[in-house]
Amino acid sequence: MKDQTHLGPKTLFSIYTEDINFSGIVAEVHKEFDGATFARVEGSFKGTQEKACVIQVIGFESNRGAVERVACDIKKLNDQKSVLITAQLLEAITCV
Repeated sequence: MKDQTHLGPKTLFSIYTEDINFSGIVAEVHKEFDGATFARVEGSFKGTQEKACVIQVIGFESNRGAVERVACDIKKLNDQKSVLITAQLLEAITCV
């Protein structure tokens, strides 16, 4: 396996958005990433309940810019006021 420490730590990125134009959301994600997890859930924004979508991508910290680009593209696609991004560093796990 090649040394990938220069890419930063493994990170779980999550994008939270309204679940409208789902096929467009998937297309935007696949422009940048080979794979992702999509969860369609119930959410609320400013007291109003809405259908929501959570997109999760595991990558390196160096992927942060690509995640931000995807979130901005989804925000424009869905004409939203905001789209939330979270990032969680992952602990290395070794198979035995």
